[in-house]
This record gives sequence, C-alpha cells and structure tokens, in this order.
Amino acid sequence: MNVNLIDVGAMSHGAKAAVQCQKEYFNTNITKSFAWRLEQLDRLSRMLSENMNAFSDAVGRDFKTALSEKIFEVAALIGLVERTKANLKAWMAPVVVPVPTFLRESGHKAMVYREPYGVSLIMGPFNGPLLLLMRPAITALAAGNTCIRAIAPVGPHRQRSAVCKLPSASWEAWARTAHRTRHRSRRVDAEC
Repeated sequence: MNVNLIDVGAMSHGAKAAVQCQKEYFNTNITKSFAWRLEQLDRLSRMLSENMNAFSDAVGRDFKTALSEKIFEVAALIGLVERTKANLKAWMAPVVVPVPTFLRESGHKAMVYREPYGVSLIMGPFNGPLLLLMRPAITALAAGNTCIRAIAPVGPHRQRSAVCKLPSASWEAWARTAHRTRHRSRRVDAEC
C-alpha cells in the first residue's frame, strides 16, 4: 500500500484533495455492495485483533486506566464489528412502508431502499477512548460510506498507535486519517 503524507496547512488544498479522492472512490459505486461492506468490516476486525496489545498498551499509558478497561477498549470494538456483520444483510434489505388506502387499492406499494450517502467525517475527541473514534467508522462502513477520521491531539502513545497501525492494515482508499501533530500542523494520509 502506497501511503503519502500530504501537508494540509490550514485545511485548504490537502483536505479538499482528500475529500475529493473519497468522493471519486464512492462514486464508483463499489461501496454499495454487501461484499465490499463485509470485507471492510473484516479488515477492521482483523486490524483490531492483530494490534490489540498495542492499542491496549497505548490507551493504558495515555489514560492510566485499569487492565480491564484497556482490554475492553479494543474487545468492545471487535464485538461491535461482529454484531454489525451479523445484522448487515437485514439492515441492507428494502423495507415495505405503508401507503395511503387509495394508493394501496390501486396496486401501489412503497419501499425504502437504504443507500449510502457518501463521505463521512469522523472526529475523535482528545480525551476519549478509541471506541469514540472507531464506532462511527464501523457504522459508516456498514452503511456503505467512505470515511475520513480526524484525530484530535491526544497522548503520544495512543496517537502513534492509532495513526501508524491503521495504514499498515492494508485498508482501501476509504480510510484516510487526518490528525493534528504537536505543532498544530495538519497532515492527511492519502494514497490517491
């Protein structure tokens, strides 16, 4: 996977390029399929499982949490991914909705087709757990959206773990990570 770091400065050209890249990827309609959504959730689950110790240690060092909380931080996400995968087919199915009587009598029926919206921006809090950054990403991927994750300045261990581990998990073009460094400069991981 070819990942280049682009200096965005004050959220100008680089951020626009990252969003444009996401829009182009989404417009290929590849994200609408059940197979794509399931694959992305599988990759996310595999990345969390493979890096469970690194994430747990980073959270423990940054927030000085108890062992059970460190383990829960990642295990809860893996459980959420598995539950999402189990329900994904049902969530994607069209839903019959009621129509007025005069339309129903003439043979009409109404269906709601759940379609993805496009690019999602997910902003992680500086003082919050990994769960608050990854849970919206799980939801966005299950819905067939691409996402850009913005990580606020956090403790050095969690930031390094969260940002450095994600690109190494062979994620597709949907996964971009914007984060603030200590010098308050913006950087966006891009592979387009």
